Parts: sequence; structure tokens; C-alpha cells
Amino acid sequence: MEFNRITPVVVNEIYYEKALKSDSEYVVYEMGDFISLKDRVEELKKSGKEVFVKINEIEGLKEDDDASMAFLKSIGVYGVIANKTKVLIKAKKMGLKIAYTAFVFDTKSFSTTLKNIKTIEPDIIEVRPGVMSKIIKIINSENPMIPIWATGLITDVDEIDEAINSGAKTVVTSQIELW
Repeated sequence: MEFNRITPVVVNEIYYEKALKSDSEYVVYEMGDFISLKDRVEELKKSGKEVFVKINEIEGLKEDDDASMAFLKSIGVYGVIANKTKVLIKAKKMGLKIAYTAFVFDTKSFSTTLKNIKTIEPDIIEVRPGVMSKIIKIINSENPMIPIWATGLITDVDEIDEAINSGAKTVVTSQIELW
């Protein structure tokens, strides 16, 4: 997978319209309900985007439900983003790409993150917060074949540069002015 420097996060209608016109091949979708999701995914795909869904942000979908995963697959969702290994294992079994969200806030969470990466073998590792260049470097060195997304608390171009220079393949941001 190749990524643009910035990957848009869709959190409202304005962001959705901007994401449709963005240069990014991928979009992270975090809004609305499962009823409108099918049409949104279809329109994003028509504009050349692959859609990753943060399943816990979509009203009416249950993270640990096989039917929810089958629904996502049937409407053309490319991948699922979650921090729960059980959810990602189900998504992977359905043939969806999986992005593991690594919330790193202390030594114990970092250790758990490294263990979970080995267990689930995600397609993407999403590091939160994204301004943690040291953590990005370590995770990248231990998992060089898995792309890293930096996301969370990134507010300017210098932080984007730092994340990319540390080994992140893209910065996933809802800071529309950075798109």
C-alpha cells in the first residue's frame, strides 16, 4: 500500500465534501450511521478513494458482531480501524484490511501494543498520539513491513514532517487546513 502524505478523516459533512475532492487514495470515515454508510462509501469509491471505517464511530454497527463485518465487506469498505484485537481478527477473517490503533501513553501500553501487533499482524499500525516520533521509530524498526499512520494531536506542518521522518507513511488528520 502506498499513501499520500495526508489521509483525510471524515467527521462531518464539510469534511466529507473536501475528502471527495482530496488527492488522497484513502479516507478514514468516522461519522453517521450504518444506513447512510453504503451511499457514502459508494460515492467515495467513485471518486477513487478506498475507505477505512472506524467501526465504533458508526451508529448502529457493533464492533464484535459478525453481521457488522459482513455488512462492511458487502458495501465495499476497504478496511476497519480499531484498537480491540478481537474486532480486528473478525475483520481480517472477513477479508477486510485492518488498522490497529495503538494508544501509547506509558510503558505498559507500549508493551501491550508491541504484543498485539505480533498477535494480529495488522495491515496498518495507527499510532496515537501521532506526535510520538520515538514510538513511531521503534514500532517501525520492529515491524518494517507494516505501514504506520500517525494520528492525533498533529496540528502543523512541522509535526507532519516529524512523523513522516520518523517512519510514518501518512498522517491521518481531521485538521482540514492541513489537507
